[in-house]
Amino acid sequence: MPAAIVWVTPPTRLSPRASSSSGGEVHHSVLSPNVRIHSWSQVVDSILFDNVTINRRARVYKAILDKNVVLTENSTVGIDTEHDLARGFTVTPDGITVVPKGTVVDD
Repeated sequence: MPAAIVWVTPPTRLSPRASSSSGGEVHHSVLSPNVRIHSWSQVVDSILFDNVTINRRARVYKAILDKNVVLTENSTVGIDTEHDLARGFTVTPDGITVVPKGTVVDD
């Protein structure tokens, strides 16, 4: 498999087994093993646990995504607090959105 291109800015922590497709952006975040960040997607100020998939054009801001979470194409987490609460996600007083294990986020 060819090396993936991911735009990463410090302080981002990548697990040694983290992987990504080309073109995604990760800023100030922690990625666990087997995380996939697809083209034109963004992850900012977040923690992504094992086997999370962020599909094309999806955006994650100030969020914790538990294991096996999938964001479908063009989905968002952490952008609109009211929308996150309506979907049953927890939002902390500091504005961090928590997505439970195995959730498929489909805007």
